[in-house]
Amino acid sequence: MITTFVQTAVIDIEFFAPLLCLLGQLLNRIAYVKLPFLPSWWLSAGLYLSKCMTYRQSTVLGILMGICYGFAVIGTVSSLKQSWLSFRLFL
Repeated sequence: MITTFVQTAVIDIEFFAPLLCLLGQLLNRIAYVKLPFLPSWWLSAGLYLSKCMTYRQSTVLGILMGICYGFAVIGTVSSLKQSWLSFRLFL
């Protein structure tokens, strides 16, 4: 049971985190969402995807994994942004 959960969580993070990154950037380009609202959008989108698509049977797992999806996307995007800014600074 635990190994199945761990495998599912790893596969979901590898699939949903890049999907949420792309959707967030697309939303930013199309709808011009202000920067302070993007992390909350990513977190709510992660909760929605997790609860409605992956973990329908368990509310607690859906909420926990949705928070993990949202924070993974927030960390990835901020890391990429800072790396790009430092690359441009030293170019």
